[in-house]
Amino acid sequence: SVTVSAIGHLRGYGLALDATTSTLYRSALLDFTSWTTGTDFAQRSAREDPWIGMKVAGDLIYLFGTSTSEAWVFADTSFPFAPFPGGDLPYGIGAAASVVEVKGTLLWLSDTRLVMRAQGSTAVPISTRAVDYALSRYASVSDAQGWTYQDQGHEFYLLNLPSANATWVSRHRGEITRIE
Repeated sequence: SVTVSAIGHLRGYGLALDATTSTLYRSALLDFTSWTTGTDFAQRSAREDPWIGMKVAGDLIYLFGTSTSEAWVFADTSFPFAPFPGGDLPYGIGAAASVVEVKGTLLWLSDTRLVMRAQGSTAVPISTRAVDYALSRYASVSDAQGWTYQDQGHEFYLLNLPSANATWVSRHRGEITRIE
C-alpha cells in the first residue's frame, strides 16, 4: 500500500511521494486518476538518507531527504523524470511542512536548522547567525510549518514552530526576525 505524504504535478504528470518507502510515483500523462505502481516510480538510490518531502517549483522537482536533497527534471525516458545534473543539495529538511514557494524560489528549514533558499539546483542559507543559534536551541523543529503571505507588495516567509512556541518571519530574500 502507498502512503502519500506529498503531491505535485509537472509536465502533465501527477506526482506523489511516499515518504515511508522513499518512493516517487507518477501518474499517466494527462490522467491524474491513472496510477500504476509496477513501473511508474523511482526510489532514492544516490544517497542513503530517505526522501521525506517534495515540492515542485518551476521545471524542477525538489526531493528533500533527512540530510541531503535532490533536484529532478523532465527527462523524457520510460520514467519521465531524472536527477538534474549537479542538482545535489547538501542540506536536508528539518520539517517536511516547512517548505514553501515564493515567486519561484523555495524556502525551508534545513536539517541543520538553517533557513534555506533554493533557486535552480543551488541552496544558500538566508537566516542570520542569531536566528540559527535560536533555532539550534529548540528541543525539536520537526513540527515546523512554513507559510507565505504578501503585505504591501512584499513577500514574506513565516516559519511557525509550535513545540517551541515560536514564530519567525522573513521578507523574501531578507533577514529573518522573531515574532513575539
